[in-house]
Amino acid sequence: MVKLGVEPSTAFAEGSKFASTGQARMRDDEEGRDRMIVIDVALSDAFTRNDLSLLNARVKNTITHELTHGGQGEDILTISGNAQKEAFRLGMKTIEGIRSYYLDPAEVEAFARGIYKQAKMTKTPFHEMVSAEIERSLNFYTHPKELARVEFSEEEARSFFEEDYRQALLDYAKANLPAAVIEGLIRETMEDDDYEGVISIDYKGEHSAPMLEDGAPLWNIAANGVYPDDVYGPNGMSWYGTGDRFLDSEAYSILRKAHGRRDKQLTVYRAVPKGVKGINRGDWITTVRQYAKDHGESALNGEYSIIKKSVTARDIFTDGNSWLEWGYDPQPRIPYSEREDWERYPGKKK
Repeated sequence: MVKLGVEPSTAFAEGSKFASTGQARMRDDEEGRDRMIVIDVALSDAFTRNDLSLLNARVKNTITHELTHGGQGEDILTISGNAQKEAFRLGMKTIEGIRSYYLDPAEVEAFARGIYKQAKMTKTPFHEMVSAEIERSLNFYTHPKELARVEFSEEEARSFFEEDYRQALLDYAKANLPAAVIEGLIRETMEDDDYEGVISIDYKGEHSAPMLEDGAPLWNIAANGVYPDDVYGPNGMSWYGTGDRFLDSEAYSILRKAHGRRDKQLTVYRAVPKGVKGINRGDWITTVRQYAKDHGESALNGEYSIIKKSVTARDIFTDGNSWLEWGYDPQPRIPYSEREDWERYPGKKK
């Protein structure tokens, strides 16, 4: 369930045009298990269409946070329940209560995974997104109105969030999110030998590409809620495009023609430093050659080659940030008899 409201810009922190919060409601009784996630989205009256991508990433952060709670086992939820009770017993007015809540293992996991999702969608290194999340929390807890009602000082709040909380998130990511980029550390699935001829393998990138588990395939970019279903409607390109009409037109035409056709063949491109050989699983690629050329001119200072590869629409994935950029994650063919009816019978509704 998503609730949406519009509020005056004065209700938001400086520079912010939206806010997103969530709640996972869980109930177990004799009738079975009931799970509901409620997402509250508040938009500033200064919000524009240009803010949509950042809002989408923030909402995905919140949804991932709450979905993580919904999937946590009884062991961690038991620990969490006790920690939450202690936090509210102490009150969120005390630094002890803040510590009990934010260092609760269930909350650390949920916050880390939500931040990771937002980092991937905005192509931001994980540690930088952690810093942004901490700054967002500090904007609230160190606001003069909040400090007037609590029992901790601004220094205590900053010390906790910038030291203990930050370390808890980074420790979780290092242990459980191997694709997270932390202080330049990149651990991806491809081998360094794939980058033979390049002095440094830093070209693998500052952020990991979307893969099967966290993206939507080109043949159905509305899968997993990455894009809304109306992305395929008459206003799809204007509503969800990047703003470059020439590049958007070519990219959108490709994904429209591939809709529902997971085995459709297409060519993908990648601008690489001279000497790099081949496109590998985990690489960023594009379906538009001109976009790869533009990237080579800007990011690689003109010292590049454009390599290409023939793939199928089931092999490349988007995180919803731009349909000009995809992650390459080759997938096995699904027998035709095992596909959904809407794929097998074009025109049939899902």
